[in-house]
Amino acid sequence: MNYIKTMVRSVLSMSVLTACLGQASELSYTFEDIGSLGGPETAAFDINNAGQVVGWSTRSKQKDCESPSGTQVECRFAFVYQAGAMIDLGSSHPNSVESTAIAINKHGDIVGNEYFIRNVNGMRYLGSQGIFVEQDQVVPLSFNSSKESASSQAFDINDHGYIVGWMENNDDKDVMVEWSNTHSDAAIRHEHKAFFRRGSATNNLGDVVGMEYERYSYKPNRAFIQTNEGVSLLLKSDSIWSEANEINDYGMVAGALSPKAFRPSEATIWYPSITGELTAHVVGGIGKDIRELSAFHDINRQGTAVGKSENPDRGSLAIVYYKGELLDLNTITNVPGTLVEAMGINEQGDIVGSYRDLNNNTRAFVLKQQ
Repeated sequence: MNYIKTMVRSVLSMSVLTACLGQASELSYTFEDIGSLGGPETAAFDINNAGQVVGWSTRSKQKDCESPSGTQVECRFAFVYQAGAMIDLGSSHPNSVESTAIAINKHGDIVGNEYFIRNVNGMRYLGSQGIFVEQDQVVPLSFNSSKESASSQAFDINDHGYIVGWMENNDDKDVMVEWSNTHSDAAIRHEHKAFFRRGSATNNLGDVVGMEYERYSYKPNRAFIQTNEGVSLLLKSDSIWSEANEINDYGMVAGALSPKAFRPSEATIWYPSITGELTAHVVGGIGKDIRELSAFHDINRQGTAVGKSENPDRGSLAIVYYKGELLDLNTITNVPGTLVEAMGINEQGDIVGSYRDLNNNTRAFVLKQQ
């Protein structure tokens, strides 16, 4: 059965890839700034097929929150945007600096993270906890750790309510965790003896992708995939940096890798083969500059991927990989500013992310494919 499932997924993904080869047809989008909770800045991270969008927003220009260094900053609050209105999801921690909604599934279930100031032995630092949304209010996800002031994060939820992320365990180590639902405790999955491991995304088959790293070793991050057969690395190298950010239901993985040691990462898609192995297709970025850094953040079932491409001179540009062609979204969309990063895409091809407006504010956008 595992071979049959792998073969079917491989044939489907190969069909999508074949359909994507050749010149991209004319893409057309309508641009929308989805507003804010009253403040000047917003950012969007995900969109489901119903058009619900999640992210963070400021409520005002007032700097009412405090960073670990003691400087005053604008507070950020998680939101969901639906039916033309932005709903404030608030925060749960009394010392919250930011709550962010990261992912939303087809049922409207939302997960994300909250960042807050912690005081431990007279030292101030930024802690984090994974969150979900219940009755339009941010609620912490449960996890067990005897480590004082342990942190956790949640990055994705599939249509079955299965959540992935990471937490600090009793040994002060980042371990990949899964929540079977929003009210369950975090369960540690496939802890590595030496490497710290974080889950980034899951598909509706329960496959998980993420990255692992060895603390204090100066070794690069390594992308991995977890299936029902266990955990395997996408690139078996101690010198090449790689990260996996998303996996679709056909097993295509979106992320980034550095083709050579000590070089910037390049946007990459891993495609499954008939044998079940994943093969990296390095797409790269917009520019030819050796300093160009790029990454894909999301990929839909059609194999359309979105992300960013940046260099120190030009800054960041939002990108889409469509029918075998990498495009700067700014060249095919009329925007009052610059689209800097595309974070999410749904099955209709609608895209969300962040842009810089004419006042240099970070703003959330939705691009609806026509």
